[in-house]
Amino acid sequence: MIDSHAHLEMLVDPENKIRSAFQQGVKRILTVIEPTEDWKKAINLVENFDHILFSAGVHPHNAKLNEPQVEELLINLLEHKKAVAVGEIGLDYHYMNSDPQKQKEVFINQLRLAREFKKPVIVHTRDAFEDTIRILESEGYLNEMTLFHCFSLGPNEIEFLMKKGCYVSFAGNFTYPKADRIREALKKAKIDKIMFETDCPFLSPQPVRGKKNEPAFVAFNYREASRILNLHIEELVKKVEDNFQKFFRIFDRD
Repeated sequence: MIDSHAHLEMLVDPENKIRSAFQQGVKRILTVIEPTEDWKKAINLVENFDHILFSAGVHPHNAKLNEPQVEELLINLLEHKKAVAVGEIGLDYHYMNSDPQKQKEVFINQLRLAREFKKPVIVHTRDAFEDTIRILESEGYLNEMTLFHCFSLGPNEIEFLMKKGCYVSFAGNFTYPKADRIREALKKAKIDKIMFETDCPFLSPQPVRGKKNEPAFVAFNYREASRILNLHIEELVKKVEDNFQKFFRIFDRD
């Protein structure tokens, strides 16, 4: 199994949780690094484990912090041999931790940086789908180079993204009792465009809800998706691995 989106530096005792995940069948983890004060802890984890890759980007919550030194550090991170994407980047109008106009500016700048580095992007969007789509389209990233992480919208939105060639990743929230719209969206997704993630330490899946999430718990997401899609779990795991390798272009890393 692959955990396509984690925040490993936020875990308590991350080294042991990473080892536990690998022992329980997780093959690879992608962790998200922000160019902030915690980046050194995150990059140390990446460098200490063979099967961890990372993306780097300024989250929309922190767009207000995007000063020149942050941009310089982001560029340095993207030059790392294990950096495979720019993200998570995007727009979040739910909490408004950063001004919407500043979020848009930083989002656009990072899309252009991704193009410069020829890397795919991992998108965060919350209560901002229309503006997110508008910017992606104008910057030429509404396509197979874009992954919408922690998909929490519905069937209409996912059908639109599938037509555009985008990828989507599902976190533990699709396992929650009231998440019918997300489960309906999963059914509408193309099997060659989906991934699964923990977004740990957040969004623990239903069977372990109330505990801090960790990479090993991605197994619950695969099991629930296997049931929903009426697909044998081994087949689903193999398909997601293929999708992950194709999207992040990592066939030559094993």
